[in-house]
This record gives sequence, C-alpha cells and structure tokens, in this order.
Amino acid sequence: MAGDLQGSEHSPASGAWVSPGRAAGRCADGESLFLLGLGSFLIAHLGYIALFCKYQALVWWKPSPARLCGVLAILVALGSMLRILRQSLGSMLIPVVVYSLVLSCMGISAMLADLGTPLAGFGVLLFIASDAMIAINMFRGPFPGSEQLIWITYYSAQFLILRGVERRHSRKQRTP
Repeated sequence: MAGDLQGSEHSPASGAWVSPGRAAGRCADGESLFLLGLGSFLIAHLGYIALFCKYQALVWWKPSPARLCGVLAILVALGSMLRILRQSLGSMLIPVVVYSLVLSCMGISAMLADLGTPLAGFGVLLFIASDAMIAINMFRGPFPGSEQLIWITYYSAQFLILRGVERRHSRKQRTP
C-alpha cells in the first residue's frame, strides 16, 4: 500500500491532498504523506463546518427541497465512494472513512446554511467530486483527464464556496 502512495507523490493532483503539509511531509513515506495531507484537509473542513454553522437558518430542520436534494446527493456520494473504494483502501480504510464523514458533514452544513445564494452548495458538491476523483486515482487507478478534472473542480469549488459566503457577508454588512 505505501508503495502505491509513494508513486502518487509525483502526481500534480496529489498536491490537492497535501498542500498544507507538503513541506513537512517531504521526508515521510507515501502513507505518512497521505495521512498528513488528509489530516490537513480534515482540519480545513472543520473550519468550513464552523463557518457554515455560523449561517444556519433559523428553521434548518425544515430545509427546502433543493437543499434536501443536495444533502441526499452528498449522502449518496459518500455511500457510493466508500463502497467503490472499500476493497482498495487496506490500512487507509479508517482514516479515509473518518475524512469522508467530516467532508460529508462540511457539505451538509453548507447545504443547510442560510447564505442567500446556492453558490456555496454547488461549491461543496464540486469539492466532494474533486476529492472523489482523487480517491479513485489513488486507490483504484488513474483515469483519462483526471488531473485536469481534479484541479478544475477543486478550484471551482473553492471559488464558489468563498463567493457564496462573501455574498452572504456583504449582504449582512449592507443591512441597516
């Protein structure tokens, strides 16, 4: 397993997993490097969860049909990806499951946030798609165009999430 991960260290797409911890992980083996990146992104997702919870709607338990569809899409993606990857994860099963659960919570918290725009919701769906493609690449094997798709979905996701939160924040600032 570690050998498989070491080979992926040279792929540009692996940077999406490890960017915050890349310098510190250069001397680590592939598995340690992967865990460092996974942990870095898990911490970032916890920050996003805290941010989205700040904007929870007063009646978050009564979400709109569109929000419910988003939550359902996240749960289906979580179950599908874990089912697809289960046999390939080996010793990474527990870390990947924990990360996937936190990622899903981040997505659901965005879907339930009252941002006044669906941009962040679309962003988290792209983020989840990007992470799913990274996982498929790492644990099942690369597919044609994967690196470009990963980067496009990742940066589009970040843009949409931040733009959605910024719009909510600027709307809040303008309210007397």
